[in-house]
Amino acid sequence: MMRFSQDVGARLLETLRQELEVFGQIYEVTEKQTELIAADDITAFDESLDSRQELIEKINELHQDTNVLMQSYIAYSGSAGGKKINEIEQANTKLRNVIAKCAALNGKNEAAAKEKSEEYRQRIEKLSLERKTFGSYIQTVANTHELFDKMT
Repeated sequence: MMRFSQDVGARLLETLRQELEVFGQIYEVTEKQTELIAADDITAFDESLDSRQELIEKINELHQDTNVLMQSYIAYSGSAGGKKINEIEQANTKLRNVIAKCAALNGKNEAAAKEKSEEYRQRIEKLSLERKTFGSYIQTVANTHELFDKMT
């Protein structure tokens, strides 16, 4: 395990700030997805999923560094003579809060998207049934190409 120093603390604080920034961007994309779901803009929603995935990949990269640094900080702050560093604690609290906000909004979006998906499935079933019904109607009507009038 890496020894905790002022340099390690500064690096940890920087990675926490970077994660906070990227999670802020994820939250913005998630808010936009809420609007896109409500507007039935499936194409833009699909594109936003790609953007969000890129941000998640950034978070995963950052988190590898943060995790190693955080383990060192936790060992240091819990040891005899160790202490908690306010800036790191505050950054970690802010990060947890924005992660919780992202998760809550994402959960709502997932439920709304699932509802839209079910709505689309029902529409497709209805269209399919109407098409089948119309097709069988066409087959039962004689195809004589004659017009009926008073003389017929």
